[in-house]
Amino acid sequence: PERSGSTVHIDPLGTAAWNSVTSGYKLWVLFEPAVARKLAKGKEFVKEGEDDEAIMYFDYILPRIREANPDLRIYEVLQKPGDT
Repeated sequence: PERSGSTVHIDPLGTAAWNSVTSGYKLWVLFEPAVARKLAKGKEFVKEGEDDEAIMYFDYILPRIREANPDLRIYEVLQKPGDT
């Protein structure tokens, strides 16, 4: 569905998976392994009335993480229809 997504997470089983997009787009955000989980999740940047759903994360929380940590390497990838 439009504007759907997942909260920030680390694959708990450490699996390797293929992700394909058949329609629409998927925006990925990746942090280097040394980045603390707490920082990547950005919980300290969530303001009252917000949650950590994907749309809030990309629109509000991630920009705040970037602003507070200008030297932090954050990789964003846009996966398009047909991309695997």
